[in-house]
Amino acid sequence: MKLSILNIIIIMNVFSIADAAQWALRARENYEFKSISNSEANQDFSGLSSTINLYREVPYDISYGLSFSPPLAELKSSGSDNLFGRKIKSWDLGPDIKFFPWEGIKIFIRGGLAYQFINFNSTRPNISGPSILFGLGAEFLAFDTFSVAPEIAFRQAFMSDDFKVNTISISLGLHFYSLAKQ
Repeated sequence: MKLSILNIIIIMNVFSIADAAQWALRARENYEFKSISNSEANQDFSGLSSTINLYREVPYDISYGLSFSPPLAELKSSGSDNLFGRKIKSWDLGPDIKFFPWEGIKIFIRGGLAYQFINFNSTRPNISGPSILFGLGAEFLAFDTFSVAPEIAFRQAFMSDDFKVNTISISLGLHFYSLAKQ
């Protein structure tokens, strides 16, 4: 997809509005293990994915906002079964909250609700449905300019056509707090 001048102007305006409203953009890279099942079968997929958060945040206290996992990469089947196809694209959109329950300890809990979409690269129809997320992680300040945030999370989705999707993700976030207004 080519970026036109109009697309670039729109993107710059979104970033300007987010900055003026003291919203922060955060991103994390994930490695996902996704198990998809219905009454017929179960198939496992895995691969890299990304998550983007648009957050109101108080660093090392609480962050809340919108979470989006775009379908940038395909997850591949890890077995010889080909019931749901060899590859899928998955994406999520919904509210998300991250908080540090213990003062002075940089361990956080993440919770979220989302609507998840899965695009099968096969003749099978795509599925979608609501999901719930629970994550646990820690955040470590590095060089007074950014923090590193490893996390493990579990997401469960109840999809159309009686599909159930369980996802375990191992994530790494980089947060540039010195660049954000505090």
